[in-house]
Amino acid sequence: MRLQFLVQGSSPKPYRVTAEGVGQGLRMFCTCPAGSRSNVFCKHVAAMLMGDVTKLVQPSDRVEDLREQAKGSPLLAQALAHVPVSEQKRRVEGFDNLQQVFAAYEPVVVQAGCEMRFRTEDVDGYSEHLEVFGFTPTGRRSKKVTLSLSYFTTAFDELFDENGKIYHANHRPRVRPWTVRKGGVPTSRKELATSLPDFIDGVEELVQRSRRTE
Repeated sequence: MRLQFLVQGSSPKPYRVTAEGVGQGLRMFCTCPAGSRSNVFCKHVAAMLMGDVTKLVQPSDRVEDLREQAKGSPLLAQALAHVPVSEQKRRVEGFDNLQQVFAAYEPVVVQAGCEMRFRTEDVDGYSEHLEVFGFTPTGRRSKKVTLSLSYFTTAFDELFDENGKIYHANHRPRVRPWTVRKGGVPTSRKELATSLPDFIDGVEELVQRSRRTE
């Protein structure tokens, strides 16, 4: 399958990003100066692979098709290393739920020598969790979750009964249902699109650490 996207760059005329092949055989091309003259992996290709549609001239539903074609491609790890999330607008579009995020990033995590799990819970409200088992400070595979992205439908208060035991009360819809936890520190936001950059930051750090230990 061949996909094409028009991406606005520094030139008045949009650049054309083309994707051909699937999985390990995926190839990406861009008509920007770096891509066409030097044949390098440019930031426009990287942005499309990461689902960043902020520079698309016309929003396209083919971004989801690209995500499917890119599954298992080593270009995903290259895209993570190429475009710092700090240079984006702190939004990553194109994902509707955590299962889609899992399908896109689990191959990248595995390629870095780690593990990602997807699980659900139905206690005090429904929740979904992506959990990444990365590296310990000594460089070994961690047995504990080092990075997570979760979706919680319900918030509640933790109270104590007369015996000193904790119970949950005042259940209500959660205003900020998406939570990223890195290094034990949680950050909650209203949208998946605004939570994904923090999660991608964590995956990128994992990939970079894996490369340093090779």
